[in-house]
Amino acid sequence: MIDPAQLAIEPDATAKVPELTSLAQYHILPDHGWGQAIANRLDWSYPHAALQGKHIKVSVSELKRRFEAFDEEAAPISWQRPPASRPTFMQQQVGLSQAELGSAIHLMLQHVDLAQAPTRDYLERLQADMVANSLLSSEAAARIDLDLIESFLQSEIGCRLRQADQVWRELPFSFRLAATELYGAECEGEHVFVQGIVDCVMREGDVAVLLDFKSDNVSLATVGKAAAGYRVQVDLYTRAINTLLQLPVKERYLYFLRLGQAVRM
Repeated sequence: MIDPAQLAIEPDATAKVPELTSLAQYHILPDHGWGQAIANRLDWSYPHAALQGKHIKVSVSELKRRFEAFDEEAAPISWQRPPASRPTFMQQQVGLSQAELGSAIHLMLQHVDLAQAPTRDYLERLQADMVANSLLSSEAAARIDLDLIESFLQSEIGCRLRQADQVWRELPFSFRLAATELYGAECEGEHVFVQGIVDCVMREGDVAVLLDFKSDNVSLATVGKAAAGYRVQVDLYTRAINTLLQLPVKERYLYFLRLGQAVRM
């Protein structure tokens, strides 16, 4: 058997390592532009950095919250049937939330037959039909104050609505908005996709009248401030109506249901 120690190679102490005296003795390959290409890659920066973190698609409600802080109204209204029950994480809440109650009131206003006399008897029958057809929960029906809806339908703006030449309710829309209007000059040349739903539009002759319902809990002292908080929203609705219906908007109103008052914008 061979002893591994016998195979060990002793270093030659007399061996000399050649010294590097000049780079000239090495053959340097041509660059072919790769050095600059690598430098360009390392120094590159995203040309649209100003757009990072900015939304390209927004709702009118989101834009309103961006520009106006005063917003006590319920969450955006859903025109679909309400879910049979709340998610588990929300079931600790007792009774309807203000958002759910506001949605229920809007839903009834959407289904009111404008050809019917706005009596309490009619509204009670409508409410019962909506519950029977699962459009409205019995809990929501019990909480809705039908006097608020009756008062609106019998008000001056409510009478105009019932006598209008044409009425659109829960009118969905979408349009492009210059990104500079939302994010400033740094987004020049870009656009934002805006979408929303207008509560009500009525046509009187060749002009349109915008009507938006609000369920905010306001008083005569605070209604002016509340209305001012919706100006951005109303302006966007106006632009949408001009584009979608090809009608000039002559008048714009917010109707505060709990206060029973229309505010012209």
